[in-house]
Amino acid sequence: MAPSAQILSIRIVGDDGTGDSFTLAQGIEAAILQNVQIINLSVGSRGDCPLVQQAVGHAIANGIAVVAAVGNDGADGISYPARYQGVLAVTAVDENRNHLSFANVGPEVSLAAPGYDVWASYSTNTALRFSGTSASVPFVSGAIAGLLSLDPALKANDRFGRCAVDDGRQRHHQPSERVESSDKVRHSHSIVPVRP
Repeated sequence: MAPSAQILSIRIVGDDGTGDSFTLAQGIEAAILQNVQIINLSVGSRGDCPLVQQAVGHAIANGIAVVAAVGNDGADGISYPARYQGVLAVTAVDENRNHLSFANVGPEVSLAAPGYDVWASYSTNTALRFSGTSASVPFVSGAIAGLLSLDPALKANDRFGRCAVDDGRQRHHQPSERVESSDKVRHSHSIVPVRP
């Protein structure tokens, strides 16, 4: 998909899938120091954190595309950091481009991508299927990386979301897997385009 892309993995959550805002902000800053072009954030929190907002703003100011999951609460209102200005906020749709009922909605949503029963590598020689907006985010990050591979003159934080055309509002399906935690950063799970 993106032949010239290199993946940098920065761990921001523990084995239980939860983390904290300080560690998330540190991870974003570490990615900036590594001169990345895209930051994929398959995490979310209900709470706004100035430290995370500052780190996200720093990344965007450095020309980095920040792509984040909108959350899986089935709520009107998306999670942070997807809610921050300049972030490509990704919601989940099924194979027919229908909005998934667990995916949060709101005017900040930039794009939608597949988020139902997505196959993912889990560990050495292991794969799993899961559903959620976090499953959607890598589709968008990968598409941006693919465009950058085709045309290195592009800037990573160009508004790639403007190509979206479908709002995917019809709701059905339940997630096959949800990772829950209270007010900590949560691992979310899903790409389908929405209004530009």
